[in-house]
Formats: sequence, C-alpha cells, structure tokens
Amino acid sequence: MACLGAMLLGAAASGAARADGGPTERSPAAYCTRVDTDDSSHPLPHDMVDSAEHAFGLTLPPEMGERAVIWRCDGGRVLGCFFGANVPCGQMDQRTELPEVADWCGAHPGAGVPQAVTGHDTLWRWSCDGPRAVRGRAAWTLDHRGFVEGLWRPLGPATAAN
Repeated sequence: MACLGAMLLGAAASGAARADGGPTERSPAAYCTRVDTDDSSHPLPHDMVDSAEHAFGLTLPPEMGERAVIWRCDGGRVLGCFFGANVPCGQMDQRTELPEVADWCGAHPGAGVPQAVTGHDTLWRWSCDGPRAVRGRAAWTLDHRGFVEGLWRPLGPATAAN
C-alpha cells in the first residue's frame, strides 16, 4: 500500500499519465486552467510546498507539505487544504438525517453524539433528545462547492492575486 501511495505521489508530481483519471499536466495551475473546476483532491507536488507554506503561514519540512496539503481546482484557481484529524478538506455531508445518529440516540438516549458516529464531514451539530436524533445548527460555513469556507486557500503565483 505504501508503495502504491508513493507511486501516485510521484505520478502527480511528475505529470505522468494517471490511471485514476487525475491530472496529467506537470503543473496544477495548467491543469486547473484546462478543467476550470475539479472537486477531487490531489497530492501536493514537491515544487508547490513553498506556495503552501506561504498560503497557510507555516514552515514545513518538504515531505510533510507533500503529505499534509492537498489541492483541487475551483474556477481555474489552484486551492490547497492543510488537512488533519479534525480538518475536513472534503465536501461536507449535508444530509439532514443520519441513520447512524438515529441508531446511536436509540441506544444512548440523551447522550452526546461523537464524531465517530457522525463522521468528521457532517455539516451539522448533532445531539440526542432522549432517544431522538436532533440536528442542530451548522458547524461550518460552506463555499459554493460544498467545502468548508476558509480551509481552502489559493496556491501558486498564478492564484496569489485572487
């Protein structure tokens, strides 16, 4: 598995053709210019670590930047997200009913609902009112594509002015 991950990271950075349908261009900027919007995330190429450091105000060892920052395209721009355990970089789950939460509340009336039940990608705050699942207010503000606003930042010189 680690070997496959290294191959995919190498392919993304080198611009080699990808079997998974991902970008084939050497540059994410060239890819985003061509496709305009692509909501799938891609590993950060080594030569974009400096741009990610600038965007997030961090100093990272290159190998960490490559592993911890992903990119996607939005309106021709390259956007990056520095992900972690509680940083949802994917599109948020906007469902207003979660069977898992209903099951949890039925088994744990009045209990809090842990993220292990809701997942880290739910938009809503959930609780149990007795055995009933209750959807609370939104935990995040979303952008026009359903990603958490503010977590995705422009990367690269072509997007620095945006």
